[in-house]
Amino acid sequence: MNGIEAACDSFDSTSATATFATGISSGTFDVTLAFREIGGGLDTWAVATSLTNTVDITTVTSAGTTCSFAGGCGLTMSLAGLASDLQVDGNSVDVCGNECVLSVADSTGNDAVCHVPSLTTIYSATNHRISEAGVLQGTWFASNTDQMAVLSDYNNIVDYSDSTASGCFFGMEFKQGHVGVLDEVKFFINNLYDKTPFANNLVFQGSDDGVAWTDLWQIDDVVHEGWNTMNFKEESAPETYAKFRFYGSTTGSCRVGEARFTGIEAINDNASSYACTPTLTVNGVSTSITDVTYDNASTGLLTAINPRFGSVLGGESVTFVGDGFSATAATTVMIDGRSCAVTGQTTNSITCTTMDKPYVPDTPRVEILIDGKGYVATQGLVYRYVSRWSDTETWGGDIPPLEGESISIPKGQHLLVDVASTPKLNAVIVEGSLIFAPDADANHQRTFDAHYVMVNGGYFEAGTADFPYTSKLTITMHSDVASPYLPIYGNKVIGVRFGQIHMVGVERPITWTSLSATADVGATSITLMESVDWQVGEEIVIAPTGYEARNAEKRTIASISGNTLSFDEPLLYKHFSDVETYGSHTIEMRAEVGLLTRNVKY
Repeated sequence: MNGIEAACDSFDSTSATATFATGISSGTFDVTLAFREIGGGLDTWAVATSLTNTVDITTVTSAGTTCSFAGGCGLTMSLAGLASDLQVDGNSVDVCGNECVLSVADSTGNDAVCHVPSLTTIYSATNHRISEAGVLQGTWFASNTDQMAVLSDYNNIVDYSDSTASGCFFGMEFKQGHVGVLDEVKFFINNLYDKTPFANNLVFQGSDDGVAWTDLWQIDDVVHEGWNTMNFKEESAPETYAKFRFYGSTTGSCRVGEARFTGIEAINDNASSYACTPTLTVNGVSTSITDVTYDNASTGLLTAINPRFGSVLGGESVTFVGDGFSATAATTVMIDGRSCAVTGQTTNSITCTTMDKPYVPDTPRVEILIDGKGYVATQGLVYRYVSRWSDTETWGGDIPPLEGESISIPKGQHLLVDVASTPKLNAVIVEGSLIFAPDADANHQRTFDAHYVMVNGGYFEAGTADFPYTSKLTITMHSDVASPYLPIYGNKVIGVRFGQIHMVGVERPITWTSLSATADVGATSITLMESVDWQVGEEIVIAPTGYEARNAEKRTIASISGNTLSFDEPLLYKHFSDVETYGSHTIEMRAEVGLLTRNVKY
């Protein structure tokens, strides 16, 4: 019936009775009977009759719901047959401009239940990061509308041109009631022979009405060829406007090859609670139902996952840390569509044990649903099911790659390098993930050798800003001038095409300082101007203070006492450090000392 099937409860030679779990939808349609041979798969179809059912959707009742900004709560609408109606194309429930998707499993003949979608407002975007930031897709506007398409055609060598003597502009605006929550803006310049049209003549602005504009970024003489970028993400209060634009005050100020705005488009509301009236539409007739309220108190916030990755074989214990969870409410955790059995929960943490995960070419995702509250805002944090290099299952039960061989990591697969060293590989194609995990021993040394690494839409991690690599890693690329070149990228290279690469080691607060006193020829120690965290065994360089650049000297620290570093090999050159006075002027002249050692080397 109307594409919905039901098993026959009873039948005889003249009649058949069936119960449709989600009720009978409205309208006129054929009811088709199917007779199946017992023990076989042969169906015989016959049209039994047509049926007309009239449903007045204005009589629907609903108690509404209060939910997390991340959505996920059930919205129940009581009306016989409505659940069947909502399975028909063109019929829908709209909540705050987004579809509330029917849950057939939760619905009955008298009640239709849909799952409330997430909602992105200024508040939820900035406090819960409900949506993933991306290239904003608003409506472009410009002083030269004929050239407007050039600004976003991903062909940055063709310039947007505008001969306006003053007052040229180009920018983006968002639909009514929405704003852009800006993370980053950048523009591309070709053939910069003269900075004058740009420096102090081009400014980036925001406006809510298109009349009053606020300066957000004044382009100065640091402007250069290629991409010029301003990052707004780290600001305490994000830049949120209905319109953004670049405005030029002289001829040529708007000559750019491309412009790009990155962030989140959001409803222009910064309150911790937001209500809207859902609209139910069936067969072209619409009616309003009781409000849905999104509320901060219902929104759990995920702040950390520990560990961040685990084996595809499953059986790993994972802890999710955050705020606004529940110690008692039923909680469901799904990782990449696989259930993670909850073994413990508090208002600040949830622990579960993973299932195994067969290979699927998907993107990592975490979903945490708390009964009565809705989905937890995960802020883009993910858990990666990884295939460990050391597991024979990773290589199909065969031996790991040998020297000179190539490997391909497809989308959906995440290869964790957990061995001390790998053979010198030919090529590594990364469309999934290639991850180097630090060892618990800070002195553990891991090496990785290859001729080519191509991150093609994939993910490469050797530490991140939030999770730096804490032991020692050396990545060495091999090739010579005669080796084949990858088009555009060359050889002996990690190439990135529409992918991500993170390579972050332990932060060293001071990597460059000066001598506090002159170090003479033959000295086996130097004294620095300030205290540093450098360690015995690390390598330093002492800059020359003479006329020969080659007089720079590298040494290995043998011992440390206060600000004095000692080494075994005596200095071959004098390195000056003092303050000279000439009349009323003093000049501080000191040899610089730099730390060369890093725990991650490429």
